[in-house]
Amino acid sequence: HLLLPVFRSGGYLFVGDLHAAQGQGEIIGGGVEVGGSVTLGVEVIKNRPITWPQICTQNFIGVIASGATLDVSIQIGYAQLVLWLTKEYGYDRWEALNLVSQTGKAHPGNFRSALCSIEKRYL
Repeated sequence: HLLLPVFRSGGYLFVGDLHAAQGQGEIIGGGVEVGGSVTLGVEVIKNRPITWPQICTQNFIGVIASGATLDVSIQIGYAQLVLWLTKEYGYDRWEALNLVSQTGKAHPGNFRSALCSIEKRYL
């Protein structure tokens, strides 16, 4: 699942282009473009405010963040993971901080964004 924050009533959802391949970090701002069809289901979840996009798969949870630098993006992503663990998984702040510190992974995205995640086996 990909959870996206909604900041405005009546807003639209834009989904980007398809890539056949792309290096980690997309350092030149592009990938190998392909055509294709995508089937996408969308659901509005009310009363679950988030600030940054969240990803929840069978194996991990993660937050996608962007900042002025990659370092700032990683700091935001990890801080948001800590908040997520306290709000929805029942950890206290220090337990969550320790868990993220010991098991977190940061993956650069394009330009100054990062996916910060932890594997579900640690939850």
